[in-house]
Amino acid sequence: MRCKTAERYISLKLDNELPASHANKLQLHLQHCSSCRQLLEQNQKLQNLLHSPIESEYPSWMHQRIMHNLPTDKPKNWLYKPAFSFAGSGLVIALSLFIGIFTGIRGFRDTAFLPGVVGEESTQLHFGENSLMEMYDE
Repeated sequence: MRCKTAERYISLKLDNELPASHANKLQLHLQHCSSCRQLLEQNQKLQNLLHSPIESEYPSWMHQRIMHNLPTDKPKNWLYKPAFSFAGSGLVIALSLFIGIFTGIRGFRDTAFLPGVVGEESTQLHFGENSLMEMYDE
């Protein structure tokens, strides 16, 4: 067996994908080839390092510092709760409607749209393109 083929078989063996028939051939090659045997040992060490958990010790104060530096949620003002915001919106809408209706009724009564007294000239407000011209024509 060539070393190139043995390298491929070593990789398959470490991944547990090497068939038994090829495993016997690889074992025979490893008995005679020291470089492939060394490659197998290095790859096994690397695989063990990759699968072993990393154990590192941190100072006891580090957890407290990290937790202290995390952003905290500020308590929201009670006025910003959804119930109060909907109630406030409803109040504004109701107040706007009331003021609009009240001023509309009062404005309608004060205008000269109502029939005037006989003999008195009623002054009407004109709106539109021709309103200024009509006032100067009189």
